[in-house]
Amino acid sequence: MGKTLIDVKDIVFRYHKDVDKPALDQVSLHVNQNEWLAIVGHNGSGKSTLARVLNGLILPDAGTVKVGEIELKEESVWDIRKKVGMVFQNPDNQFVGSTVRDDVAFGLENNGVERELMIERVDWAVKQVNMQEFLDQEPHHLSGGQKQRVAIAGCACRKP
Repeated sequence: MGKTLIDVKDIVFRYHKDVDKPALDQVSLHVNQNEWLAIVGHNGSGKSTLARVLNGLILPDAGTVKVGEIELKEESVWDIRKKVGMVFQNPDNQFVGSTVRDDVAFGLENNGVERELMIERVDWAVKQVNMQEFLDQEPHHLSGGQKQRVAIAGCACRKP
């Protein structure tokens, strides 16, 4: 058993505070280093809501979320987002670079990573998803699966 990466205890989230049924109701989970977790369910079951909570895009109404040693609170949202990457179902909504290379490097550049390290991480990340030959292509011209791999590389290169 590795160190704890994510620890969620009894989280509750309602999109509309006056609605009886929450989108997330007493959800708990624990993820250790080197473990994989699949979140599956029907449409509307709360999968995307849970992902948004884990990433700090929304805060739970109750319960706790810890990523590493950081507890999710308003003042720690940006620290959490540095540690949790998120790939949207439709990656077109998250592309910002004019090429695959630029898009994968975007997060690193925004965080002030030195150019040499940025190049090294981008090269590493695109190799992980087998997209090296597409570095100079526009992300919007790729297939759906290739777009998802580029989005994964963009998260992975930050080493969340």
